[in-house]
Amino acid sequence: MRSVQRESDPASAGTSAAGSWLTGLVSFATNPLLLSLLLVSLVPLAIMGYATYRTASAALDTQAESQLTVVRTITTKQVERYFATTEDQLRTLAENPSVANALVAFRDGFSSLIADDAIPVDEQSEARQELNTFYAGDWAAEFRLRNAENIAAATLCESLGDAAAYLQYLYIRRNENPIGSKDLLDTAADASAYSEAHAQYHPILRSFLKKFGLYDIFLVDAETGNVVYTVFKEIDFGTSLRTGSFADTSLGRVFRQAASSNRRDAVFFGHFGAYLPSFTAPAGFIAAPILEGRKVTGVIIFQLPLDRINAVVGETLGMGKTGETYAIGPDRLFRTDSRFLDELGVKTTICNPKFKVDTQAVRQALDN
Repeated sequence: MRSVQRESDPASAGTSAAGSWLTGLVSFATNPLLLSLLLVSLVPLAIMGYATYRTASAALDTQAESQLTVVRTITTKQVERYFATTEDQLRTLAENPSVANALVAFRDGFSSLIADDAIPVDEQSEARQELNTFYAGDWAAEFRLRNAENIAAATLCESLGDAAAYLQYLYIRRNENPIGSKDLLDTAADASAYSEAHAQYHPILRSFLKKFGLYDIFLVDAETGNVVYTVFKEIDFGTSLRTGSFADTSLGRVFRQAASSNRRDAVFFGHFGAYLPSFTAPAGFIAAPILEGRKVTGVIIFQLPLDRINAVVGETLGMGKTGETYAIGPDRLFRTDSRFLDELGVKTTICNPKFKVDTQAVRQALDN
């Protein structure tokens, strides 16, 4: 006889195994003791896992908060150091006899420029016409390029006094250097006492400005408010900060504060804001009186460059992808760039009241 072996059916074997597994699962599920043991084991594990998560999360939050605190402290110290250094530089110039001499030379040259018919009336008239052409042409075009809007530039020119108009004609209109580089002219070579003083002192003050990264330096007569000298030669040059077009600006206000103080160590700050002579770019000012004995004869003013402060405050090292530091003024408007508002530009955020920052952190900082 031949024995016959029959192969087992794989499907049948699988079905049998599945059945056994299901039977075991049913038995486990219907066994209260085993189910209780499982629950007793899982609950502590879940609690331990949640506690570990909370501890780790709290540790990360603490670490992040500590890191932000360190960054804030470092940034604050850097900003304080910048302004303290700028104050020292301003005081140094305000107390420098050469600066006092420069103020007198510019003031006397300014007042004598038009006096005693030194310049014929027809020449003054022609100079003003050419200056008006510059305002309506090159200057207005530059303003439109930077602001995407027009301005009644002729009104600004018409408001100038005779001496201011003639000096702007010499040092801005007839200056062959482009807008933004008018400071490169050392003298107008018109043989006036003013231009002699300019040839002597301008290279020194321009060198100081460039060395310390300032935007502009102003010398202003305390009595009249006349801006008798600037390094950068914008359209505030020659105007009066008591009665002129820019008297009601941060520059005008900080001038009047300094002109009213006979304290030798006095320094006054003006808030950053849109400044028309700089094509409405944000500008901040710091001023100190120039004294002769106890009498204030003039005021020296620095126009501060916003990019220097942005570079300090806007440093993102250690801030990750979402952290940032920025400066806020008492009006709750931006004083520096926000890294998340780059598409708007600092002029929009600083000058636009729609972008007030009224968070709890800002309120606490201003209250303190």
